[in-house]
Amino acid sequence: MTASTANSGLRAIAAAAVLVGAVAAHPAAWAQAAPAYTVHCKATEPRMDSTPELKDALGAIGKQDWDRAETLLAPLVARKDRRAQTLLGGFVYGNEKSKKHDPAKALALLKDAAERCFPPAMEIYGVALGSGMGGATDLVEAYKWMVLASREGLKTVVAPMSRMSESMTDDQLARAKRAADEFKPRS
Repeated sequence: MTASTANSGLRAIAAAAVLVGAVAAHPAAWAQAAPAYTVHCKATEPRMDSTPELKDALGAIGKQDWDRAETLLAPLVARKDRRAQTLLGGFVYGNEKSKKHDPAKALALLKDAAERCFPPAMEIYGVALGSGMGGATDLVEAYKWMVLASREGLKTVVAPMSRMSESMTDDQLARAKRAADEFKPRS
């Protein structure tokens, strides 16, 4: 890897961190842009803002009322609602501006929702891994999750995925794509 490639990789990771921050700053807009998903694992998920609890939680996140957002989302998370896991993990625990910031909790929730084939969680989990949230950066695993989100029709992942690929070797890209090909969702 050349110095130019390494610098490009650092820029891709910084861009991924900016994406997480931008989404966290405007969760309601992100939820409006996220369509209902019918994913390859045959699960159908309504919009992120399709219930009063989720709408209220998005409002609380937008107002940076982290306690209220956590209170509203926790019962849904306990029922394994992938939308609530993504919001609580990505926007409350995964948000550095949140007083509830806890990368370990964020990654656990995002990973669970991603492994159960929820495209927004796949995207945010991939970005988090690519930016080193909670520890070491894992570009291969990050890229795998972005590939999966892209395959599920999530268009917002294309730009960060392209930037990240610039910092990866051909071997890393091949391993990430192979891991995506071998992915089996959990139920």
